[in-house]
Amino acid sequence: MIKRITFGVPVVSPTPPVRVVRCVALPDLTPDPFAEVVTVEWFETPLGAGSLAGDEGDLGDVVIEEHVVRGLEWLDARWRDDGDRFKHMAFARRAPSLTVAEFASRWRSHAGTLGGASIPEEIKGRAYAQNLPVPRAAGEWPFDAVNEVWFDDLDGLRRRVEWFQQYHEPTGDDLFGPSVFLAVRETVVR
Repeated sequence: MIKRITFGVPVVSPTPPVRVVRCVALPDLTPDPFAEVVTVEWFETPLGAGSLAGDEGDLGDVVIEEHVVRGLEWLDARWRDDGDRFKHMAFARRAPSLTVAEFASRWRSHAGTLGGASIPEEIKGRAYAQNLPVPRAAGEWPFDAVNEVWFDDLDGLRRRVEWFQQYHEPTGDDLFGPSVFLAVRETVVR
């Protein structure tokens, strides 16, 4: 599925989304967030993707293709439930030595690890999606990778954030460049 991530409130799209969530940064877990609100919209078809892509060079829209790596059944139930959930989001650039295609290929096998170390089971969350930007005629997007990890409760998210704060250091694995994280409360808007 194609998703548009907007930092703030999105402009109205000519293609109506099938789902919209608003993610609000949790200040206790994300001090000085790079974005206070992130809106995520899902679109059934890539036909409208070109019209979704802004030409901003800063933290404008990012149009991505969603790949649910784990927890698809949980996510299906989550979208039917509509209640608030918690999510850890990571936004990263690829290492400068990699092309977009090389990065995408390598990132697929990277799931569940950080710098070669396995992420503990208790902080892997209920579902995990890797999102890669769709090709863009106007140059590169501000990020090469966006991942999302969902939690039922704040405690699970808090444990994940604490683990990443302790273990997230430059890994030297020549896969990722700069990255930023957000811990958010996700609310279904539509």
